[in-house]
Amino acid sequence: MALNAAKLSLPWLKLSGVSVTLLPCVDGWPGGLAEHISTSGLIAGKLVKASGAAHACLWTDGKPADLGTLGGEHSDAQDVNVNGIVAGIAETKDGDAHACYWQDGKIHDLPLLPDGTASAAHAINASGIIVGEGDVSNAAVRIHNVVHNLNDLVVDKGFTLGNATA
Repeated sequence: MALNAAKLSLPWLKLSGVSVTLLPCVDGWPGGLAEHISTSGLIAGKLVKASGAAHACLWTDGKPADLGTLGGEHSDAQDVNVNGIVAGIAETKDGDAHACYWQDGKIHDLPLLPDGTASAAHAINASGIIVGEGDVSNAAVRIHNVVHNLNDLVVDKGFTLGNATA
């Protein structure tokens, strides 16, 4: 599971009707993508350099904040909850994609499932429960700082839960 760089474009927000507002970028990051907005108006997405490098971003009151990575080149904010906690994916210094979340300006790496090499966080609710995938074909959920393989809860072993998105 690798993070792909985004195409260079400008992030925007459609407030009502046909009104479109361009969101500002951070110096050195001329493009971006807004991916999710919380009920409190926080916007999560990513900033993009012309080189293709991407960093997760949180827009608060229209102001962007680069959320950084786990030591690699790329990260992507997939969701933000009403409390401002952002769930997403960040590369490690070794280039591995890890599920993570950002809270109070700090990034937190989520544990991999046993024998896992990559993961991704796709959604977070108001209680801080995060869902995503914990390697290929293993839907995962993080509750109280513990990551669980959702397939362990499946009674009928005739199918596999591959990903949790909301």
